[in-house]
Amino acid sequence: VATSHAHGANLVPARCMSPSARRLGPSDFEPDAREQTDGLWKMLGRTKEGIHFQPPPAEEYPHNERRSKVLHYPAATIFDVVSDVANYQHFLPYITKSQIVTQSREFGNDGRRTFDARMAFGFKFLNDEFLSRVEVVPNRYVVAKCVESDSMENMTTLWTFTPRGEDQTEVILRVDMDIFDPLKAGVIAQFFSHMADAQMEAFEREIARRNEKMTSMA
Repeated sequence: VATSHAHGANLVPARCMSPSARRLGPSDFEPDAREQTDGLWKMLGRTKEGIHFQPPPAEEYPHNERRSKVLHYPAATIFDVVSDVANYQHFLPYITKSQIVTQSREFGNDGRRTFDARMAFGFKFLNDEFLSRVEVVPNRYVVAKCVESDSMENMTTLWTFTPRGEDQTEVILRVDMDIFDPLKAGVIAQFFSHMADAQMEAFEREIARRNEKMTSMA
């Protein structure tokens, strides 16, 4: 199992409620995976859902997380778990609420669909409830963009799934956000760094649990 991660927070001012968001820079992934993921960012910028990645007005404090891991499961198995947003509250740490609030709408020839989900996280004094617009393409990616939040702007989470041989898939997680409160920026950034690691591990455990259950039923 190969893993890699990178994260960082800087104090370059940046702005979730606006129709534009910031383009993420190059990651430390393998070249082919990086090209696929960066290409996906560009493609998403042209969707009719209005997910654009352009430099925002200068006001907030940006933070980003990146993780990658090769899992010994086919992309379809991993996608089924990551796209199961309604059940996040049952197996993801710190997620206290995950509720689908709009019916899924499908468009395109690749099975692409979108829906809105209201979610909440809680950890010590950090608590927030937010609304995300989720777009999924089976076995390729899951992207969630925050459209309403009290403490963050431009929070976009992207999961991509790239086959790496028989029954192996490279899973890449990218999170980009702007933090409102400069006094809490360091604490929130540290929390989301820990949260990215914890969620990657939690997804892997849930994938293993569901796969074992399906195997035992076969």
